[in-house]
Amino acid sequence: SPASSPFTADIVTPPVADAGVDVNVCTNVSAAINASPISNAYTGMWTVVSGNGNFANPTNNNTLVSNLLQTNVYQWTVTDVGNICPSAFDQVTINSIPRPTNLTSANATATTVDVSWSAPVNPDSFLIRYQENCTGANYYAWVSGTLRTATLTGLNPCATYCFRVRSHCTNAPLPQYSATNGNFTTSAGASCVAVSNVAIANSSACNYSVSWSNCVLADSFRVRYKLSTSSVWSFSPWTASYSATVPMGPGSWMVRVQSKCGTTIYSTGTTNYTISSCRTAGVSENTVSGMVLFPNPTADRSLLNFSSRTEGSYILTVSDVTGRVLSTATGNASAGENTAEILMHGNAAGIYIVSLTLNGETSQTKLTVK
Repeated sequence: SPASSPFTADIVTPPVADAGVDVNVCTNVSAAINASPISNAYTGMWTVVSGNGNFANPTNNNTLVSNLLQTNVYQWTVTDVGNICPSAFDQVTINSIPRPTNLTSANATATTVDVSWSAPVNPDSFLIRYQENCTGANYYAWVSGTLRTATLTGLNPCATYCFRVRSHCTNAPLPQYSATNGNFTTSAGASCVAVSNVAIANSSACNYSVSWSNCVLADSFRVRYKLSTSSVWSFSPWTASYSATVPMGPGSWMVRVQSKCGTTIYSTGTTNYTISSCRTAGVSENTVSGMVLFPNPTADRSLLNFSSRTEGSYILTVSDVTGRVLSTATGNASAGENTAEILMHGNAAGIYIVSLTLNGETSQTKLTVK
């Protein structure tokens, strides 16, 4: 029988697609994507699955993609030239300037704290934003993009803060901050700084309690206070506690708290406090004009509170017990509560008579200088 003819067949290997590994880049301008090479028996094509991207050469396994969003997914599809076998595909993700995550804190003191975070790629730098009580003024700190930790300084003691972090890349817009806050609370014990949280409340009659946060350590504290119309400050005694009681009558007052370490004094800003009226128990009052002196006794100055039923001019005199006039002052009283200042600098300890003549009537009360 005749010999049979030889039989031949071409074997086509199904295509394999490998889009490469996921990439994190610190830019939204362009990034390189690298799929595994393919032979001339196959063709490849890059397409956008999600996000955004413009391919420099969509048929090259190694190419640049530009105009990135924060997260981008690209697909590499491989097809055999004869279209005999089904195509194969694989996907790769490019994260452009990913947000930092895992915000934590440690080693909080009264004025400092260490904060840390995670980030999959080194940007040019990180920007840390922090706020006391997560409200109010924002504070910022820049650190190198090679770091994942920073020390924040100049914080207030006994305060709760929140913070967020974002990456910064040159020639790229700033991305969003980390999706969640990190939090920390500073401790007590800040030394030799101004106190905080000054509060004023009526204690009794014309005495007012001034208190402040117990977060500051100092040798001692005192209250500095005066009427807004006066040029003379009064001071409470130095104390180791976190409150002091001072005499204040009707009027607009300016109050500051001072802390002292050695010979150095730190002062708060001014707390303004207005008192409409008060009466000091145990001090004799003239039945005509309701005169009240405070403080009484005093070391250097006292305030005279009196009530006038009508407007009018008055004469205020201070005399010793022998009747010798030491000082005279005049003023204009308004209907209602009035306040006048009496300075006793240089006068010896003892009892003095304060006389107020108003609308033809004279009222007197005693002032003790200690």
